[in-house]
Amino acid sequence: MTAIIGFNHVVGDEPWRLLDEGIKNERVSMPLSRRHVLTGLASAGLSGQIGAAGSIAARRLTPLSLRVGVQLYVIGHAPMPGHAALNKLPDDLATLRRIGFREVEGAPPGLSAKDYRRQLDHAGLACPSIHVGLDPSVMGELSLADMSNTTDYAKIVGARNLVVAVLPMRDMLARRPDASELIGDLKRLSQASTELVKSMSASDWTAIAQRLNEAGAKLSRVGLRLGYHNHNAEFTRLPNGRLAYELLVAETDPKLVDFELDLGWARSAGLDPAALLRNYRGRITQLHFKDLAPTPSNAVSQLNTADMGEGIQNWNSIVDALKSSSVQHIYVEEEPPYRISGMESARKAYRFVQPLLARAGL
Repeated sequence: MTAIIGFNHVVGDEPWRLLDEGIKNERVSMPLSRRHVLTGLASAGLSGQIGAAGSIAARRLTPLSLRVGVQLYVIGHAPMPGHAALNKLPDDLATLRRIGFREVEGAPPGLSAKDYRRQLDHAGLACPSIHVGLDPSVMGELSLADMSNTTDYAKIVGARNLVVAVLPMRDMLARRPDASELIGDLKRLSQASTELVKSMSASDWTAIAQRLNEAGAKLSRVGLRLGYHNHNAEFTRLPNGRLAYELLVAETDPKLVDFELDLGWARSAGLDPAALLRNYRGRITQLHFKDLAPTPSNAVSQLNTADMGEGIQNWNSIVDALKSSSVQHIYVEEEPPYRISGMESARKAYRFVQPLLARAGL
């Protein structure tokens, strides 16, 4: 049976052998885990549901237009220690296209926007979304602290969605007496950030929401959208029992700020991703599709990784919730340590996700 998801791609008779061409064993492990890299990256730079059905419907896509992409972090092209060499990017993009992806998310460090756009066009890929920081850049990542250059980059690449990748804690960490000692030590920085999250008050989370509103307003004026990507710290429960994520959604302006829900991190915190999709219709416009092995519920950046479709996510429930959601883009992603290479992980994820959505008519 032939199924189409947002592009002319045959699923039923797909000659899967083509997916294996060009896949190399690029990256089986990383020197630091994602929680060390991303939490450190954000720090070192020293209820929200839409009530009007009309506004939700206006932002939904038509059937068969939901697109499946890949976050470039999976194959190492992201701001991190030991990131993939830029000279590998053209071949890697070509391989992703052969696998079946039509979209990617991310901005490879060290590459100009024009060169990146040229390589995307050559591979036949689009990049509708990039991850950025709110705090000044420390590892080559794009930052909204450098608004003009970052928005110029996004426009050249064709990315309308600029997503804050991780909780911004630079100012709060800067108040620590050992702040200067944390710079360059991602492991200690991650630990300090975890301790800080536990102590954050509702007013701290509200202040972050205000920063998101301010950045979203600036992006809106130049035709771009701001998004926010969660880990599991955002599912910390405040003293009044409210989730910090709930407060972020409630305190951000739907006209200015969208959310990119990371299904894996949400599940690691003990939340039901399908319920979150239903509760925050109209606010969640992008997803990270991520599976995980059994993980004790936590809000301290712990997640036991699993290949897509082999973990504990209830994918049927998630897909059912997608049918009435405002989600426009899906990016598959996996957390290290990898049992297989990053490219093989992406291939395996695509093989699982695309038919899953096709069977649901998405």
